[in-house]
Amino acid sequence: RLHCGSVTQLVELHPGPSGCDRFVGSGCRSPRRYQPDKDVRLIGFLQISEIYSPAVLSRHLVLPAAALLESSAGAPGASVEPPHLTTLLQASLRADSFVALATLGNTEDSDWYCFLHAHPGGRRCALLLSVLEPGPEPAVWLGKIPYLAPASDFDEAALANVNPFPVKPKGNKPSYAASCIVWTKQASVVADVQKISRWARKLPDKANQFYQELNRLRRHALTIGFVELLSAVRDLLQREYDSLAVGTPAAERQAEHLRHAVAMLQPAHWTNDIQPPLSRPKPLAGDAGANVNTDGVIDLTVSKR
Repeated sequence: RLHCGSVTQLVELHPGPSGCDRFVGSGCRSPRRYQPDKDVRLIGFLQISEIYSPAVLSRHLVLPAAALLESSAGAPGASVEPPHLTTLLQASLRADSFVALATLGNTEDSDWYCFLHAHPGGRRCALLLSVLEPGPEPAVWLGKIPYLAPASDFDEAALANVNPFPVKPKGNKPSYAASCIVWTKQASVVADVQKISRWARKLPDKANQFYQELNRLRRHALTIGFVELLSAVRDLLQREYDSLAVGTPAAERQAEHLRHAVAMLQPAHWTNDIQPPLSRPKPLAGDAGANVNTDGVIDLTVSKR
């Protein structure tokens, strides 16, 4: 049975939840047996951003009891039945982005909890019940669940400025867009080195990408103690520098970046981030604001209009 305040209706869980054994306390020698109760009682509601994604033991589909559906469908001429509690819960939780916290244990002092949430699937949205780990603190960022209280017990002005849960605000969420470096195979190392070589050939236009990839490889190599790779990359950039045909302003810029990168890859500078050289490169003839006279000299004077 699903209890929500004074409303109680029969439901079915597919598949049915099963019990589990857990050791409780540091001095416990035998595990404690947790058995699910036939009554699921809602004790409160939380925002999805507050509960985040805790570890769950199992998930179950919540459906109205089959006997209830058959009795309502087999009564011709009967009045229209009100929507089932599962339908109302699913619609409200989905619209407001909330989850319903409930108890699952078969004893009054049980500390086994679950939460109901709407899950979109196909054409219809389903109501799911996720079983949490047994214990009073299944989600550490919420604290102990028995200590939670209704938001109406607190001052609204105080809650507006202070987050009641130890959860970071939405603006401080870490970004997982940048992929981490994994060097489990030789091909991965070669691919990262070749990426630096490609950016080096496109200097100075791709200077930002070049230094970003170079620092990324340098930090990871130092983290795992792969310092030989830094020496190999330094030799690679030195060969790129030696093969340059210096004579044009673009080639001079490229040579300046490569010479600076080779110098910063010496062992004495391994712990420092590699930044672009401080000296301002000479502008190219095609740059905005640069005028080339008949002698090939670049004139940087700006005409006043």
